[in-house]
Amino acid sequence: MDANPDRQARRQRARDMAGAIAIVAASFSLAVAFLLLANNARASRAQPLDSPALLQLRDQARKDPKQTEWVERFRDMDEIARHSFFASQGFARAGAGLLLAGIATLVVALRVRRSLAPPPPDPANLPSQPDVERITTSRRAALAALLLCLCATGASIAWLLAPHPAAPAVAQPPAQPTAPNGDPVSEWPGFRGPNGVALAPKAKPPSDWDGASGRGVLWKTEVPITGSSSPAVWGDRIFLTAADERARKIFAFDANSGQLVWTHDVQAMPGTPSEAPKVSEDTGLAASSPATDGSRAFAIFANGDLVCVDREGKKVWGVNLGVPDNPYGHASSLIVWRHLLLVQYDHHAEAFISAFDAASGRVAWEAKRKVEASWTTPAIIDLPDRQVLLTCSTPLVIAYDPATGRELWNRDVLSGELAPSPATADGRVFVNDDGGRIFAFDAATGEPAWEADANTPDISSPVASGKFIWLANSAATVVCCDAGSGKQIAEIELEEGFCASPIAAGGRIYTFDRNGTAFLFDAADPAVKPIRLEIGEKVFATPAFVGGRMYVRGEKHLFCIGAGS
Repeated sequence: MDANPDRQARRQRARDMAGAIAIVAASFSLAVAFLLLANNARASRAQPLDSPALLQLRDQARKDPKQTEWVERFRDMDEIARHSFFASQGFARAGAGLLLAGIATLVVALRVRRSLAPPPPDPANLPSQPDVERITTSRRAALAALLLCLCATGASIAWLLAPHPAAPAVAQPPAQPTAPNGDPVSEWPGFRGPNGVALAPKAKPPSDWDGASGRGVLWKTEVPITGSSSPAVWGDRIFLTAADERARKIFAFDANSGQLVWTHDVQAMPGTPSEAPKVSEDTGLAASSPATDGSRAFAIFANGDLVCVDREGKKVWGVNLGVPDNPYGHASSLIVWRHLLLVQYDHHAEAFISAFDAASGRVAWEAKRKVEASWTTPAIIDLPDRQVLLTCSTPLVIAYDPATGRELWNRDVLSGELAPSPATADGRVFVNDDGGRIFAFDAATGEPAWEADANTPDISSPVASGKFIWLANSAATVVCCDAGSGKQIAEIELEEGFCASPIAAGGRIYTFDRNGTAFLFDAADPAVKPIRLEIGEKVFATPAFVGGRMYVRGEKHLFCIGAGS
């Protein structure tokens, strides 16, 4: 027997340490084994590559490849399914490696402990009392390590087995449309038209009318209650929203006759406040424009209620996002991209952008944003190989992948309170802030192209058409800048300011001032004197352009101007 007490004590401590390591390694190996079993069970249950929804989409896309919506939905879901499958496979490979490492550590620790075992004690020299303190300390350490591993294992298994909120949204098969398919570029799906960029490439709008005499006015319909939201149009339906302190409503008008087809009264849902929030008179309780995908209409109100109805006005789904904390009231409009409804919700208490599955209302993805309150609306930017979701809120311009919400790039350049939304042309995006500056960035990379000073708008959004960017502000000024350099080309002073955003259509820039006077500028030559036309009442909403018609929401009426068909 070793007669050196210090050496004997050191060997005993090393043996205790090896024993503790063995217990931790055994607990770790057991935890990893449970996690691998849970991951395998979850993967077997989910079968992402063989899910019925994915197979249904694949079959539908093969049957009708000309319907690009089905093909795009299949590609999106297939991408997410493959990501889920390979993530599970990667987890299994990593777990197997960790399990082998844990077992190897356990074996080594047990061998070390055995090698440090003291020789059998001489019965004549046994201590009268065991070292209770050392034994208790070792047992406590081992028990703590075991409990820690078991807690981590339980939490990880719970996470693996729990349903993740984003997965069900993309796993849902698309609802069969209840309306004839349409071309989103020819229709007017929401605020500022297709992709939310204020361009109407297929429209042939009128260039002569008079609201007082009725010349060029096909019909005029009274809107029951007030609101400043802009119309969304698809096929023979025009969707509008309105609200006051007592009610929130979605309207559908017949595009051919102007008749009110139905009214949907939005009912309270979980989270809906009992009283309407305080908002400014200019903003109101229904400032956000609705959106439509042809089969459904979507609306959001100042109290945070987000609602989806079908073409017949029946509720499909709804959710309250919480009352936004901003000084004027919520005004960001909705935008539809493929099968997703995109909602930008920036306010002082919280800022985020969410994508809801249009058919079910389930959240497909959500991105938190480190920005201030804003009243801007997202835009979809077309690139040669993909599309980009662009947002602007002080201080950031942020580009996202619209399918996943992954941030692609951001630029910290904006200041002040923002309402104007982005514009785009030739692979660039243009944004302005509240400080008289306009910026241009490469839409794919976010690389700055230029920065310029201009009399920028504070409410209406810019539009880029050809070589120029047009800006109409509330100070009764229309500004034209060169899209290549930002240099100001023209500044036209008028009598009344603008809330409605200018739209590029039919080779002209259409913009309505607050009094309802329309100015039609030559999109290719800002030096040409604009055509001036009257509609007969105040206008705060941005018009919609479909075919040869223009739909204008006035202060009290909805107007249809243009050709009869």
